Amino acid sequence: MKKLATALVSAAAIMTMSTTAFAAENPAEVFDRVMEKNNTIQSAEIQSGVHSVILAKDVIPDGQMKVDMAMHAEMDMQDTTDLKYLAQVASSILGQDSYSQVFYTDGYYYVDANGVKLKYPMPLEQIISSVQTGVNTSNMESSYMKGISLNEVNGKRVLAYEANPKKLNKNVKEALGTDVNLDMNIQEMKGAYVLDDNDYIIYMTNYIVYNMEVLDRPMTCITLMETEVQNPGEPVVVTLPSTDGYEDLIGLYDGV
Repeated sequence: MKKLATALVSAAAIMTMSTTAFAAENPAEVFDRVMEKNNTIQSAEIQSGVHSVILAKDVIPDGQMKVDMAMHAEMDMQDTTDLKYLAQVASSILGQDSYSQVFYTDGYYYVDANGVKLKYPMPLEQIISSVQTGVNTSNMESSYMKGISLNEVNGKRVLAYEANPKKLNKNVKEALGTDVNLDMNIQEMKGAYVLDDNDYIIYMTNYIVYNMEVLDRPMTCITLMETEVQNPGEPVVVTLPSTDGYEDLIGLYDGV
C-alpha cells in the first residue's frame, strides 16, 4: 500500500469533473456513494500518520512547531450500548516523544500517558461522536468540491478531490454552531481515497491548510494525514486492557 503514496500525490493533482479513466462512472456520483457507504461502518481497524507544521511567530518559539503522530486504533460500535474502543498513539512535539494508550468502557475514558494512568467519566454519545469523526468520512460530499477525478492507480480505483474552501468553511461553521467560539478558516484541502471492489476506503490521504486564532494571535496549520483501513466492512474484535491502577480525575479534585 505504501507504493501507492507517490502515485496518489500525482492523482490528487488531476482535478476534473468529467474526464476520468472510468468513463462510465460519474466521479461526483461515485464520491457521494463512497462517502455514504463508509459513514455506515460500525467496526474498524485503522493505522494513521499525521504530520503537521504550525506557524505562529507570536506564539511559538522560532515561529514554527512540528507535530508528528502515529496511531493504531480499533473500534466496535455494532452494539452502541457497549462500545469498545482502543487506540495506541505515539507522538513527537518540539522534539519530545511520548506514548499513550486510550480506551473506553463502562462510561469511562481511560488514558495511560507515559505510565501515568488516569480515567474520567464520558457520556457514551460523546465518545461515539468522537470516534466516528476520526474514522468516518464525516459530512464530505461532492457539492463541497471544486474538482473530483476517478482514475486507476496500480489496479485500484482512486478518487482524488480538491475542496472549495468557501463552501467547506460554511459547512464547518454550520456544523460547529454558534456555541463554539472557534475562528477557523480553511485555505486549501485536497486528498485521495483508494477504494476496494465494494466501495470501501482502504487508504486515504488528506492535505489541509487552515488559519485560526489562539488567544487572539493568528496561526497557520499545514497538515498531511495518511490512513490505512484494515479489512473494511468486517467485524473487529477489540480486546481491552485491564482497568486496574487508573486514578479517577474526579477523585483528584475532591476537597480542593
